[in-house]
Amino acid sequence: MLCCVLALTEAPLEIVIPLQDQEILERQTATFICEVSKPNQKAKWLKDDKEIKTGGRYEIRVDGTNHQLIIKDAEKSEQAKYTVAFAEVSSSASLTLSGLYISSHFHCLN
Repeated sequence: MLCCVLALTEAPLEIVIPLQDQEILERQTATFICEVSKPNQKAKWLKDDKEIKTGGRYEIRVDGTNHQLIIKDAEKSEQAKYTVAFAEVSSSASLTLSGLYISSHFHCLN
């Protein structure tokens, strides 16, 4: 009699596209994007190792394997190291702000 045992193991989660450092002007929007190998994975976003959530200037989006952190109207206080952390892996990048963004929209007042 021949007996066979088949053990299936799930492939570990991998970072396909890691976060990239961002350099923007103050008052502009920064977008951090990370792509992982499996869809709809639970992630935690951190700013200098402190958890951040959607609200105020921060917007967190998940679309399948794509995880995004959007920082709107960035100020100097947003200059930091940002990390997206999953159960098994994480990726980090820095946000640097240089100078002040000045809008080119001018209005004439009569």
